[in-house]
Order: sequence, then structure tokens, then C-alpha cells
Amino acid sequence: MVKVIPARIKNGQVIPDVALPPDVEIKQVSILVNVREKTPAEEGTILSKLVGILKDVEDPREEYGAYLAEKYR
Repeated sequence: MVKVIPARIKNGQVIPDVALPPDVEIKQVSILVNVREKTPAEEGTILSKLVGILKDVEDPREEYGAYLAEKYR
């Protein structure tokens, strides 16, 4: 059986909104985090940083991805 328990994050810790079942009943715990999407202003900042780092490239995002893949290979 899967049980969804609502929770919140406080001081970097997951705090359940309701009581958890006893430990002997828990088989596995999974945490699903719903992350807010970046605003256009935040996207623009990231892209401007990439363009500043990688000048004269056709697609800065693709180029930066290739750079990271090569760097950590």
C-alpha cells in the first residue's frame, strides 16, 4: 500500500503534517518535491552568465552542457 503524507520543509528538514505510521509498518519512504519554475528574470540571468562565459557560440546552453560533460568525464 502507498500512503501519501503531506509535509513541509522547515530549516532544511522534512516535517510531516500528520502522524507517521509506526516504524514496523513502513517498508520504504520516498520524498516528492514540487519545485517552482524559474521566472523569466532568473532564466535571463542564467543565460546572460552563460553567454558571458561562452562567447561567440551558436547555442550557449548546449555548448555549456558539452563543456561540463567533457570536464567531468
